[in-house]
Amino acid sequence: MHIKLNNKSIQVDLTCTLQALLDSYQTSEAGVAVAINDTVIPHSSWPSTTLSEHDEITLFQAIAGG
Repeated sequence: MHIKLNNKSIQVDLTCTLQALLDSYQTSEAGVAVAINDTVIPHSSWPSTTLSEHDEITLFQAIAGG
């Protein structure tokens, strides 16, 4: 199935979970927030969140500032 990851179209397995997607891209989980279709997904839900065709996933990296 096709999804968008940070505005880039990619293809993933039909049974892909959010956690599997992040693992496949070797994304460090420290300081990362994830939204699917503009809804932030809690870290505790990543392993059980199944992706759907045309989902738009956005990764946010925490930035310290003042």
